[in-house]
Amino acid sequence: MDPNKTLSYQEFVDALRQNLSAIFQDSLKTNFEKNIRTPDGVMADAIVAVIDRSKEARIKNAIGMQTNIYTQKLYDRYQNGENYGDLVLSVVSNLEAHTSDEFLGESVRVTKEMSSYETIADKLIVLPQPYDKDDPMSGNAAFVFEDIGLFLCAMARENEKNYGLLNVPKEFTEMWNMDMAEVLHHALENTARLFPPRLVPDGYHSTRWQTDERFNILDPAANIPGDPNDTYLLSNSNQVLGVVALFYPGVQEAIARLLRDDYYAAPFNNEMLFIRSVSRTGMPKMRVLMQYGCKHKGESGFFSSYLFRYRRTARKLEKVRL
Repeated sequence: MDPNKTLSYQEFVDALRQNLSAIFQDSLKTNFEKNIRTPDGVMADAIVAVIDRSKEARIKNAIGMQTNIYTQKLYDRYQNGENYGDLVLSVVSNLEAHTSDEFLGESVRVTKEMSSYETIADKLIVLPQPYDKDDPMSGNAAFVFEDIGLFLCAMARENEKNYGLLNVPKEFTEMWNMDMAEVLHHALENTARLFPPRLVPDGYHSTRWQTDERFNILDPAANIPGDPNDTYLLSNSNQVLGVVALFYPGVQEAIARLLRDDYYAAPFNNEMLFIRSVSRTGMPKMRVLMQYGCKHKGESGFFSSYLFRYRRTARKLEKVRL
């Protein structure tokens, strides 16, 4: 490949597939698919990579060996000046991390532990995904709120770079003979411990989101009063599938206390929600925003088709009729 040539998008995808095949040889099979649905409900192009380890076919069937490499984001990084070779190495590193003997061993161990709630309880966390009643995978949701599903995952490891998350199928949760509300509450507590909630004024610089607590008004130590006139962003410390932060124990009530009002919560994408005081927000404005979100759900990162309102007197989150 000519290092001085700027690759088109399709040339970039083709070159990446060729490089990966050369590195992994017969153990890797790839296929390029356009507009597949990501875990957060957005449509995106991807190289679907399958690691073929036939001697471990039983393991492959048990935990899955398919990884989607989302190409548009990689190509955007390439166009922004990131070295092509470095991008290939990052993809290779990610594939190796998810198919290593160590990870496979950890995954098999955790999968076996799923049969016992007492064993797996402290490894459970919750991830939000768009809920579609016609999608068989949505049947694994532990809790459904309108078109948002909360799904249980188990951590094969616990470190900041790779938690090795495994979906917990409904077949396992049915074996636990537990109250699912109690299970979900405990898993949300685990999630909040790993990814604490953050509520910051709109416009706050996202690159300092993880390290700077000064503008997190949910942190009592920050001692920042909420301003009902402000628009806020709610997410978690990593801004990864941060919509789940709205369902953390105590967060809905805490926001209402800080704003001293009912509030709207608009989950425009998988990373965060817009929070706005009801008395300071005209419904026509919210209606226009949400109608745009409904129209473009799955196209531009919109996570939900609905606008939600938290009512302080009822202590309840509900869908708003637009």
